[in-house]
Amino acid sequence: MMVKASLVPFLAAAVASVNAQSPYTATNPLGQGLTITEPSSDIWWVKGSANTVAWTCHSTTLTNFTLVALNPNTQLLSGPDALIAQLNNFDCSETITPTFDVGTGYQLALGNPFNETDFYAVSEPFEIRAAGSTYPTVTTTDLGGSSTSSSGSATSTGSTSAPSTTTSKSAAVKVVGSSGILGLVSMAIAFLA
Repeated sequence: MMVKASLVPFLAAAVASVNAQSPYTATNPLGQGLTITEPSSDIWWVKGSANTVAWTCHSTTLTNFTLVALNPNTQLLSGPDALIAQLNNFDCSETITPTFDVGTGYQLALGNPFNETDFYAVSEPFEIRAAGSTYPTVTTTDLGGSSTSSSGSATSTGSTSAPSTTTSKSAAVKVVGSSGILGLVSMAIAFLA
């Protein structure tokens, strides 16, 4: 993918801005190109419900890693918590049901299986909402131009409603219900690609 030289300083500043907001960053260069796409600042989780963690599995040669939950607020999470000891990269996503307290500032990291604090990739900070909250509407488009939108809700009894899905033809970008600096950066890169 080529990015116009005039956008490189802007993109670097945008990434630096997001990293400055988070105390956790990727530390291992083997994870270069690996990105956690869900959850994010625009895609939250619902407590006690099935939630998705997704990553860019085709952009790295890593075969597996450990999934670690993080939060600088020790009232919500006392320290790094290994959720899955060995996660296969080729899965591209995993559904988990966390029992963490409702709150903000959570992050997920894909870490070295032999050193769970050696991170290949770290998600944007995200929120865990109360049981019964609705999920955000997420639209993804594959390279073939097929677009999928989904949204759903969780009930306080722990069951979740299946996301409703619609499909249409569109450009090859991922759009999330609300915007942020990373959304702007992603759209700029997709536009220039």
